[in-house]
Amino acid sequence: MRTGQSAKRKAKVEEGDDRLPFKAAKISYLPERIEYRPPETAVSMADDKARADALKLEGNTFLKEKAFEKAEECYTKALELDSTVEAFYTNRCLVRTNQGKFDEGIDDCLAALKMNPRSAKAFGRMGSTQYQAGRYELSSEAYTKALECDPVNVTYQQGLEAAQGRMKPPAAGVGGASGPDAVSQLSSIFSAAAAGSTSAKVSSVYDNSADMTVGLARSARAMNLFNELKADYDTELAKVHTEEETEAVLEALHERSAPKVLALARNNGGIYNKAAQFVASLQGGAGDKGVPKAYVQALAVLTDGAPFKDFAVMEPVLVEEFGKKGADLFRSIEHRPIAAASLAQVHRAVTTDGETVAVKLLYPALRKEMASDFAVFRMVGSQIKPGGFDLQWLVKDFEEAITMELNFETEVIAGTTLCSCINCVFVYVFICLCLCGVCVRFDL
Repeated sequence: MRTGQSAKRKAKVEEGDDRLPFKAAKISYLPERIEYRPPETAVSMADDKARADALKLEGNTFLKEKAFEKAEECYTKALELDSTVEAFYTNRCLVRTNQGKFDEGIDDCLAALKMNPRSAKAFGRMGSTQYQAGRYELSSEAYTKALECDPVNVTYQQGLEAAQGRMKPPAAGVGGASGPDAVSQLSSIFSAAAAGSTSAKVSSVYDNSADMTVGLARSARAMNLFNELKADYDTELAKVHTEEETEAVLEALHERSAPKVLALARNNGGIYNKAAQFVASLQGGAGDKGVPKAYVQALAVLTDGAPFKDFAVMEPVLVEEFGKKGADLFRSIEHRPIAAASLAQVHRAVTTDGETVAVKLLYPALRKEMASDFAVFRMVGSQIKPGGFDLQWLVKDFEEAITMELNFETEVIAGTTLCSCINCVFVYVFICLCLCGVCVRFDL
């Protein structure tokens, strides 16, 4: 009986069924049960896909023009409309890599590979990203997998050869009877750690346990960039002999070095972004003689336009804090943040009572990454004492000061106090009030 009914239904579909919102005659196989979608739902899905495709084309145009931030925005919006297209992820990986967002680029490749485990393009993009991040062994592995999927691809073969050419043989063990001094030994440790991940994996936003592997990898990126820039400055300045030439060469060095520092701050995030914000705030005071204008201008974007995380990455913070997802907590919440800084990002939302609010969310892995960074700083501080001075107190004070910013309850108290002091005097100054009724440790 069931077989006969199934056959009748199949025949009816092949003839065309007016009740279905699509051309049913084109369906070659009809399962026992059909998930029926109302016509308006099907049209909405088609519109989303069309808009996503249009955003991809717009992103491709920005990519050709090397407007990487605009291209990334287009691909991100396309993914919000349709997250099932592999090319959206691989294209976003490319623009993120060009901005120095290496770990985020790798995440895009992994998302593409989850949909298509045999994606040569995803493996190829991963190989390129790992190479530009200085992780040559991981780059070699990715290119090898890309060639397994597409054996005749010349680009992947060249990438593999380049990565293998940059790989260094394992270094002999450090130490010994007359081992190297502390600086050389630490330098060896950082070199070995450079291929590690700069992003911590956490299951809780309150995880503040240090991961030395992550901390060393992040510090190694900073040390490698410092050595690269120092060599560039030394080489170019050695070629000039007059003050006028020196000023021109310095300006050119600043202009090409500042974007690299910005990329490092964006890639590492956390206290690296915080340090970059401090540099950007020095546009007054000492002026160009203190911090070159090129660095101030390049890093200024991090004051409120730091790289933001996808809402899918941030929403677990809401779930852990309040036990509900954003859609259950609010009438609506915008997935794209209105601002992003070094420690948190802010989303606009509307409460169930109709109030428009700002939802500030701490980056999920921030506590662990900062703990990892400070663990390394303490280790270095205990080994290196410039001029005989012990700088561990400075690390301790810095850690205590910045850790205070991770508790939004303190921010609530400060905001409320500021509101009572200022709003009653200056009517043209508005201080946002906190909805303490729903705030536990995060400020809404």
